[in-house]
Amino acid sequence: MNAAIKTAQAVMIFPSVLKGSFIIGAEGGNGVLLTKDANGEWSYPAFYTLGAGSIGLQAGFQDAEAVFVINTLNEDNTQINNEYIRMDKAGKITGVTHVTYIRRKK
Repeated sequence: MNAAIKTAQAVMIFPSVLKGSFIIGAEGGNGVLLTKDANGEWSYPAFYTLGAGSIGLQAGFQDAEAVFVINTLNEDNTQINNEYIRMDKAGKITGVTHVTYIRRKK
């Protein structure tokens, strides 16, 4: 994890993410975003709320921690601006489609 964070452009930390699903799933939590500037220094934290939904063959409940290590800020599946972050992923084996929106707290 330390090696991944050294090369990262940004890190999001969510100490508690609640997830629940039965065919349709939802998850949510609160966390912080830290980004690196041009000198490699970490920014002050920006506070975000995570909300996600999914659909597919799934069932269960989970309380987990989440850390997103963002290596590049211009990938097709990650969009960051001052208001929100959107990340898309589709499970090739499970068939679950998952879209995550992370909104900045004001």
